[in-house]
Amino acid sequence: MTLLHHLNAVPLWVVTLAFAMVLMLSMAIGRWLRRFVSVDPATVGSGQLVVGAVSLLSLLVGFTFSLALNRHDERRNLLLEEANAIRALHRSLVHVEEPGRTEIGDALEGYARGRLAFVQSNLFDQEAQQGVRSVERERLNQVVAEVVPRSHTGVNQAQILVAATRILDAGTRMEMAMLSHVPARVVLVIYMLSTGSALLIGLSLGGHLRQLWLAAAIWSVLLSIALFTIVDLDAPHWGSIRLDTGPLEVAVRTTAGG
Repeated sequence: MTLLHHLNAVPLWVVTLAFAMVLMLSMAIGRWLRRFVSVDPATVGSGQLVVGAVSLLSLLVGFTFSLALNRHDERRNLLLEEANAIRALHRSLVHVEEPGRTEIGDALEGYARGRLAFVQSNLFDQEAQQGVRSVERERLNQVVAEVVPRSHTGVNQAQILVAATRILDAGTRMEMAMLSHVPARVVLVIYMLSTGSALLIGLSLGGHLRQLWLAAAIWSVLLSIALFTIVDLDAPHWGSIRLDTGPLEVAVRTTAGG
């Protein structure tokens, strides 16, 4: 059971606020530990360790955010590619004689509906329905392979086969992109580094943390929002940043319309 499996059932804003409170608690613990540290206040106040920890944290957050954003763009592009391939195959069916046209059309409609349901489902359903998706893919591939040789369409046979291959290829790559995420260990390291940075901030500020509590709270909330935006981008079936399924919905309506 991965980290995303556990987070999948919790609203994003709840987890964001909870982690912001964890950061504030870490600062408070650092302030309490300051009592047992006997060092020059000027040296502690320089904040060199804090600057180093926060700089490293910023680097990791920026890199991970870029990775999650690239994955999101890849999923969006693959969704559009698959929807266009479905519509291209449907347009090519005008060159196929009956009953082959209806056979491919029915298989294509079922496949398109299955793909739309896959994109709109949550993480648990996406992983649990891998067998169903394999059946839908195999059925479309089998119907096309059986119908096209019977059709006397000349060069249009190649067009139909190419369109079907594009659909299956884009669908496979789409599944891999939807089910691949930033490694849980990387996410855990970022959260641990964030908590450690908050602890260092509290240790460095000491008694001044009481006067700067508002700034510390704002920093905690902003950092928590940034971290969980990364998780949101990397799990389009969980949070508020979801893929636009409009192209697939159009493809479903197109195939259903005959």
